Amino acid sequence: MLLPTFRKGDIQIVASYSRMPHYQAYYWLSLSLISQFSVQKAPWWYKVLPAITALDGDALLENLRPKFGMCQHWHSPDLSDFVGCYVLKHNGKKIKFAIDSHDLKDVMSEDALAWSDVYFKANKWDKERYPTKVVPIVNGNGFLRGRHLNNLKKYRNTPKKCDILFISRIWGGMEHNVKLFEELASLPGKKRLIAIFVSGTASSQETEDAKKRLEAVGVECTYDLFPITQLWQEIAASKLVFIRAGKYMCIPWRMIDLLCMGACIVTDSDFYPVWPEALKAGQHYVSANIHRPADTSSASFQEFEKIRATVLPLLEDESKQNQLRYNSASYYDNYANPVKVGKYILSQVLQR
Repeated sequence: MLLPTFRKGDIQIVASYSRMPHYQAYYWLSLSLISQFSVQKAPWWYKVLPAITALDGDALLENLRPKFGMCQHWHSPDLSDFVGCYVLKHNGKKIKFAIDSHDLKDVMSEDALAWSDVYFKANKWDKERYPTKVVPIVNGNGFLRGRHLNNLKKYRNTPKKCDILFISRIWGGMEHNVKLFEELASLPGKKRLIAIFVSGTASSQETEDAKKRLEAVGVECTYDLFPITQLWQEIAASKLVFIRAGKYMCIPWRMIDLLCMGACIVTDSDFYPVWPEALKAGQHYVSANIHRPADTSSASFQEFEKIRATVLPLLEDESKQNQLRYNSASYYDNYANPVKVGKYILSQVLQR
């Protein structure tokens, strides 16, 4: 659908209060760039968050947390922390829509689903059945600001010094993650492999056993989060950047960063969720096509041999790497950048 011609103030979007602002921040940025945007029924400081998001107020969105529990929402009291509800006002009409940013495939707020005319689901699985008003949306990284995105584009032509990079949290299936690291560690070439353990995701004995296995094959293990600027620099300097599905088999937030940077992306398996414009294996990323169960448990041992068969030929094919980098950057520019996401939201809502 082609959007009508309008000035920024012609379309007004009002958002409800949410206790998890960073999970809606990418969409707030998207909407604030193409519409008049405000937040209702919230503390005074909360109303400035959309503007601050656009103006790169990193610390505020990352650190502010309301201390007074769930408030009474302007449309309904029963709303998931991960679902934002909005009203679009245009030509005297009001259209209600919700954005569900949770990593799970399930609709997180039946209340918001019933209330809305359109329900956007960030991790809408391709083969699951949903009500007709549920439509997909990109899983936007809520910690990215306009400044970050502009800087990430500058990394697109960074010289490559490392063959394979995999820096990943160990969660969403510890055994699967450990096997990925072990297989990558066995490959030739210059590698940067760092496993980040998250407190509370497994028993201490399971964590210790996993660390021993990883350290035995040369994988660096840590409990500290990796500095984001250093992470981006190392991604940019790597020929191949390996990622896996998020905690609940979602497309991880980091995908936005990689697409914006124009990285050559390698995944362990195809993604269960689908975005409005599908990310295609072989075009926007290369998949080892490991058949991993949807319950986040590990694939069979033999499946991990596919990583070697996928990665080594790609390392030798510089032309293919460059094509994948071009395709991933083009995907971001055409479908995943905030302005494009905002226009997609408006196009879907105005159809209703």
